[in-house]
Amino acid sequence: MGYAKKQPANCISGKKNRTLCAYSLKEYMDAGLITALGVLAGSVSVGGGCILWYISSLTSTYERSYNRLSDADLLRLIQGHGAPMSSKMLASLSSLTRTEAYMRLQYLQMNGAIKILYDASDMSGTSYYAVKEPLPTNLEIPNHQPISEQDIVNIAYANAGRISPAHLCVVANIPYKEAKKLLKVHVKSGLIKSHYNSSWAKVYMLDIETSKARGILPASVPQRLESSPKVQQSSTELGRLDAAVIRLAVQHLGRLTPALLCMKNDIPIDQAKEILEVLYSKGVFDMRVSDSGNIEYWLTDNSLFES
Repeated sequence: MGYAKKQPANCISGKKNRTLCAYSLKEYMDAGLITALGVLAGSVSVGGGCILWYISSLTSTYERSYNRLSDADLLRLIQGHGAPMSSKMLASLSSLTRTEAYMRLQYLQMNGAIKILYDASDMSGTSYYAVKEPLPTNLEIPNHQPISEQDIVNIAYANAGRISPAHLCVVANIPYKEAKKLLKVHVKSGLIKSHYNSSWAKVYMLDIETSKARGILPASVPQRLESSPKVQQSSTELGRLDAAVIRLAVQHLGRLTPALLCMKNDIPIDQAKEILEVLYSKGVFDMRVSDSGNIEYWLTDNSLFES
């Protein structure tokens, strides 16, 4: 007597006598998926814990060492060094320990104040740090709190309308993170507008129209420290200079920038900015922000273009 082979309860037979243990396979897949998810969750948890610990270490080192070297002084040191700086160099130039110097540089780099570079010829893998843009080392506003809208406008005007957290940190001598928060507040209020440039870096610019509407005009240019005395010019010389600037603007369809004036008249860029700011305050020029975020000065008198 023949006996039929008993099939497992959790298996099914196909038409061609192929047996597929569907339920067993499903159980194995579910178990594997649960295991994989468990491993992934554990890895994420460990990784997240390491990141939180590292950030906590950076923050505590930052708070502990700030009184010995402020963010403003640290940024001035990096720029004054004239080349990218390592943590070892920073420690030798300041009162920070090597570990504190490394942690402070990492903290500012993570918060966007500076950029990190690597020397391909340096086989030790040393990290070097540099400022993202030139910062004023001889400008300062009175040390008072809180920093007002008037201060923000003054600082921006001294930098052709542009302002950054690092710029504000150095000029106002406040912590970088505080400068960053302050700019965000003024972006929300409309006094400052922000956009991303072609390198996807965030750029902050003074909103000239909002500043005018609120009646906030530059009361004074931030004090220049250790600056050379200005050469006094007679009213006749100033009149000739104004006329030359206006003629140059007419030649360029009414538009001037500090860089263009600097190049055409062979004068320092700071002087070019000051000349255009003075003529703007007298109503000769209107100030606009280009699509690329640069300050431009436009002649207000259209009759100058009539032949």
